[in-house]
Amino acid sequence: MYARAGLRKVGIQELEYIRRSLDEYIANMAVREGLATSVDSIVVRDILPARDFGTTYYPYNIWRKDFTSGTVNDWNLAAKVDLDGDKVVGIYGVAKGKDGDDIVSAIKFTRGFGDTDIVDIWVIDDLEPGEAKATDSPIVYSSTDTMGIYHYLKNLGVDAVVILGRVAEAAGREITAGRIIR
Repeated sequence: MYARAGLRKVGIQELEYIRRSLDEYIANMAVREGLATSVDSIVVRDILPARDFGTTYYPYNIWRKDFTSGTVNDWNLAAKVDLDGDKVVGIYGVAKGKDGDDIVSAIKFTRGFGDTDIVDIWVIDDLEPGEAKATDSPIVYSSTDTMGIYHYLKNLGVDAVVILGRVAEAAGREITAGRIIR
């Protein structure tokens, strides 16, 4: 057993380095899992909230989640997605949008249909609007996983927590491969 690295505040250049490393890792993982025959047939893109988490959880591709009827001082489901063998997801950090309420103090990531197989918990209480935190140990979900994301609420309202993550999938599912820059 080992401890994960946790989150730390990072600048733009370091965030970009972490993202590029994750892109390479999940593209290769997608090929190993049979989503495509080569990395040249894989597209890696940002997570789109409605597309990747479902409109039940995020009605639009905007990082705003309504928790006006959530439970304070408890974990509240933000998204639960069966990846259905279609994509590999990597999550490398979190940012706080400038237009949400300060209601989330931590994020819990789970694997499987329940909420007890905890992959990691990130405390974001000290994150200011417009700031980002990243990890040196990104969370990676296999194409056969069920991904769960829970927010620990300290108040009710509408959050603007941005999950910094990437999706690797076969070209043509969401984005048709054109010129892929590596």
